[in-house]
Amino acid sequence: MDFVPGTRAVICSKYFKHSDYVEAHMDTLRLKKDAVPSIFLIFLDIY
Repeated sequence: MDFVPGTRAVICSKYFKHSDYVEAHMDTLRLKKDAVPSIFLIFLDIY
């Protein structure tokens, strides 16, 4: 089953490439409608 975000869903911008954004009003960046998260970071805790 694919994830379908609701109207109030949020996701961190670090998961998107710069090319996934379009410049909006007053230098604000907005995600393109077809943007898909494509940067996945793996954090390793080393003790």
